[in-house]
Amino acid sequence: MAEEHALIASVTEGMDVVDSDGEAVGSVVLVKMSDPDGLADPDAHDGEPAVEPEEVTPLIRSGYIKIAHTDLLGSDKYASADEIGDLNNDTVILTVPTSQLVVAS
Repeated sequence: MAEEHALIASVTEGMDVVDSDGEAVGSVVLVKMSDPDGLADPDAHDGEPAVEPEEVTPLIRSGYIKIAHTDLLGSDKYASADEIGDLNNDTVILTVPTSQLVVAS
């Protein structure tokens, strides 16, 4: 798990994102490093990540990237730091398919 969390430190806004199937997901628009003690009460949350309350604390505690969908009609998505499997040049490679990412609410 530590290796995956180390990868997020090298992610920058504008990088392309592909899922575990090699399908384009979108591009990184926000990178947030982990806060292991962050937000014990998700109802007190204000702002990013813009997700359902039960998804807030796990994302904040692990660190996450926000991904702008490639399709203008699609919703933004969030990948936790532990879902980042590799970086290849300017591309983030995820360990999960797009269908398993947290969708912005």
